[in-house]
Amino acid sequence: MTTLSLPSIMWYSRTMTPQLSKELSDALQASEAEELEVMDPQTQRLYVICDPGMHQQAKRVLDREAIRAGIQQMENGETQPVDEAFEEMRVRLGFAPRS
Repeated sequence: MTTLSLPSIMWYSRTMTPQLSKELSDALQASEAEELEVMDPQTQRLYVICDPGMHQQAKRVLDREAIRAGIQQMENGETQPVDEAFEEMRVRLGFAPRS
């Protein structure tokens, strides 16, 4: 996997779609892999750029694994009554207790 550095961005809004630099675009085109590893030079964090199809496929795999784990927990009796779960969420989120 090729590793490149990302240019710094002054600010970002979720409504924006950042554009790839020419360097990143060229690296993606030249890469034989379906993904490209890039590094943020400010934080040293690594990111992986891939096409939306690969991203959706990975999300589906993770979703299936989470569902499988939930079914296993249910079958093992590792459940919680819904009222107890809602009360726990109220406390965690700082909402007033239900009266």
